[in-house]
Amino acid sequence: MEFFNRIHCKYTGIKGFITVYNDAIRYRYMITQKAQEKARILVFWEKHGLQATLDAFPVKRSTLYAWKKQWEEGGKKIESLNEKSRVPLTKRKRLWPLEVIQELKRLREREVHPNLGGEKIEPLLSAFCKEHGLQAPKSRTIGNLIHDLGGLRTFPKKVSHFGKVKIANRQKVLRKPKDFRPEYPGHLIALDTSGEVRERLSQIRDNL
Repeated sequence: MEFFNRIHCKYTGIKGFITVYNDAIRYRYMITQKAQEKARILVFWEKHGLQATLDAFPVKRSTLYAWKKQWEEGGKKIESLNEKSRVPLTKRKRLWPLEVIQELKRLREREVHPNLGGEKIEPLLSAFCKEHGLQAPKSRTIGNLIHDLGGLRTFPKKVSHFGKVKIANRQKVLRKPKDFRPEYPGHLIALDTSGEVRERLSQIRDNL
């Protein structure tokens, strides 16, 4: 985010204004509070010596030398002392047999009950793995596998009167707020319509 003097501004023509402005932007958005603290400790070290710095700040000798190296390699700019990302360059991958992955996809994308979660898929996938002599993943691992495979989410579809298949928009359902706590009997009730009862009974029969 640089400031160019071709942009009309009442400060245009003032010597050094652009440099001060760019430094202010860099200081505002690129320098963390921890980096400022590191720079202050390093300046104290240069002024008062190593032993005084170790006595004044709860910092190890090796940490000070690591900061100093980072400070000098960055041209003694404060932003060079910002924390680096600690995400490993090579991440561990979940390795599961191809048969397990294919069965997981089939259970997730089947027409009867699509988009099942990890807890509901676990017993079905465990039965498949037991039958084929494979190790079965737990529900949490199944959720991670679904995420690694892109979600495996099946969206409902509808056919328009022109014969074109469209993805149906998800209907919003009124649900109980998570922070709601009933204070007296009858404060929270649940009612099912006859259609919902029949649908739930059919789901129970399918799961038997």
